[in-house]
Amino acid sequence: MINQGIGNIYGEADLGSGVWYGYIIESCDDQHTHHIHVHDNPLEIGKIYFFTLENGHNECYTVTEEKQSEGLHTESVSVAYASCAECQAANP
Repeated sequence: MINQGIGNIYGEADLGSGVWYGYIIESCDDQHTHHIHVHDNPLEIGKIYFFTLENGHNECYTVTEEKQSEGLHTESVSVAYASCAECQAANP
């Protein structure tokens, strides 16, 4: 395959720097909480973000505290919003 110009047939995942940050987040809708982690970019305590979590939850959450363990993986995180209402309006 390499001789046919396909290139390397073995890949390596790009894991970024490997740095992660753990948090407790609270839903803007019903105040349920999750223990999550994000890679490479720390979040601000007290700010609201729209999260897509590995368990299928996609909604606005407030970051309430930092934790020293991983928790659920975040698939994506938005920019920070000033309020739950602002986050929910931007992410219907």
